[in-house]
Amino acid sequence: MNALKQIAKFIFRHIEIPILSSLLFIKMVWFAQETGIYFLTKDRIMVNIGEVILLFSIVLLFSRVSRLLVLFFIGFIGSFIIYADLVYFRYFGDLITTPVLSHSSQMGDISSSITELMYIRDFRFFIDIILVLVAYIILKIKKVKQYLMWKERLALLAVGLIAGLYMTITPINNYTEEYGTNLFVNTWSNVSVYNVIGHLGFHVFETQKYVRDNIINSPTLAEGEAEKIREWFDEHHEKLDEKTEYFGTGEGKNVMMIQLESYQDYLLGQSINGKEITPNLNDLADNAYRFTNFYHQVAQGRTSDAEFLTQTSLYPLPTGSVYVRYPTNTYDSLPSYFKDYDYSTTVYHSYEENFWNRSVIYPNYGFDEFVGKGDFEPGEIAGPFETLGDEGVFRRMVNDNVAQQPFYSFVVALTSHHPYYNIPSKYYDLDTKPFDGTIFAHYLHSAHYVDYAVGQLVDKMKKEGLWENTVLVVYGDHDSGIEFTEKHAKALGMDTDPVSLKNVQDKVPFIIRIPGMEDQGRTFDQSVGMIDVAPTLLHVLGKEKNAYHFGNNMFDMEDHLVPFRYGGYKKGDIYYDASLDGEIENGSCYDVSEKTEIGVEECVEEAKRTREILRMSDAVLNHNLIEKFKAQE
Repeated sequence: MNALKQIAKFIFRHIEIPILSSLLFIKMVWFAQETGIYFLTKDRIMVNIGEVILLFSIVLLFSRVSRLLVLFFIGFIGSFIIYADLVYFRYFGDLITTPVLSHSSQMGDISSSITELMYIRDFRFFIDIILVLVAYIILKIKKVKQYLMWKERLALLAVGLIAGLYMTITPINNYTEEYGTNLFVNTWSNVSVYNVIGHLGFHVFETQKYVRDNIINSPTLAEGEAEKIREWFDEHHEKLDEKTEYFGTGEGKNVMMIQLESYQDYLLGQSINGKEITPNLNDLADNAYRFTNFYHQVAQGRTSDAEFLTQTSLYPLPTGSVYVRYPTNTYDSLPSYFKDYDYSTTVYHSYEENFWNRSVIYPNYGFDEFVGKGDFEPGEIAGPFETLGDEGVFRRMVNDNVAQQPFYSFVVALTSHHPYYNIPSKYYDLDTKPFDGTIFAHYLHSAHYVDYAVGQLVDKMKKEGLWENTVLVVYGDHDSGIEFTEKHAKALGMDTDPVSLKNVQDKVPFIIRIPGMEDQGRTFDQSVGMIDVAPTLLHVLGKEKNAYHFGNNMFDMEDHLVPFRYGGYKKGDIYYDASLDGEIENGSCYDVSEKTEIGVEECVEEAKRTREILRMSDAVLNHNLIEKFKAQE
């Protein structure tokens, strides 16, 4: 009986540690459940428990009252990390990383989107932390004395460290023995690393990797690597030099490029409850060229990545944004080429000029002028950022350019930004049943307003005499952040099979109108992507440039490889979805035309080529190779 009492006292002396550590592990499980990354394996459970044990073993060094304060900070930091990952994952489908946190000064600017991703039920992630703080205050007031023996605490600390290290290291060793260390050298997927080394381990790993690779050791190129990349570009130039019937068809004409926010291809040509969602874009497509298999290729930089892809024909970084990390690199950008041909170059965006570091990178691209939030006259407010709506931005852009031809104007539209609120009620003329009150309904109304703005743009161009002398390019920057489900597809009269739903998620519209062409209204169904925009536009304008571009000419009618930053790709009818563990053979391969999954061996070779292309692009950015190549010319 006495022994039982001693055991009970022992447990009571340390009861807060197993309780709070268990709760932190439960939060990891909640995160996995909400994101769909379930704890399906023994190793995954083991590594996360091991990390929690290691973390909470530290508190044994502190006295009873001080221990609660330490537990509060450990619990709060751990809970905050897990919850920040959850909110970030709800929109980006990825874990938050150090490069992303380096852009945290911009978080306040997108607060409406962030709050939309936070739910009342999320309070459960922090309720235990509040209770710990209350307990600390009570014990502090009561002046509870220390009664934990050092020998006992040190013994428990040793047991905790040994157990924690064993449970953490063993699963990681199991993985590396079977698959090697490639995942940790070439981090193709943050989720893949998370799956192997646990939730807390992932953040320790990616933080030290970022510090090591970007602060302590700058990236290095293997001997001869720059020459190999230069040779690749030389071969690629030969391909880009091939002429099609569309070469030079826009020579000497003005160029307007419109990047629509969160605009997906499935909106075009569709109706809901009998009314067209995008009547003006549909009409534009009927009088222009539309590419129906155009894919966004953005990563964590989202809108800034889309700009980067289309203006430079380079791939975005796997983590963070090029706009923040490499704003002063040398780029073969579209504005710089237009300036060579005496075009005026202007970019328009109705938000803060320093957001995404645009005020730095736009001049480096070669834009003569950046018309930002403070440069617009007051007008109709629309969108969650409560800035001038797209219609007003388009009007200003046309007015500016009537007297300064030839011009290249690039508009980064904003109104249809997540969470798709604050559209003036007079534009709510869609019947969005059965989605009323949902974010998808708001998205449809927002997209419908933007379509109206495009219609006004076309009318304004015709009125001001620009319609027949301007190449007009319109495309979407990335997906909406809303999972497109069978219910959505049914409402829009689209295919509802799993393969079609997966394929539609990354598709955005791309329309290009070239004045004077007789076959306008033609659609092209070959696979193309944002990386191909700059080479295509230079081809249309008849500019023969040996640019350091990774993209292809979309008018050559070929099904080119369209790499996605996470390691997947689209080529022709084949769609490859990379696996979370980073192993090519564990990905999924689909034939989109047949709407079926096929053997992954059909996708292996192109998946390897995808990785090689992305690796070369990363090297170009990390080492500013374009500047070096130009110095050698």
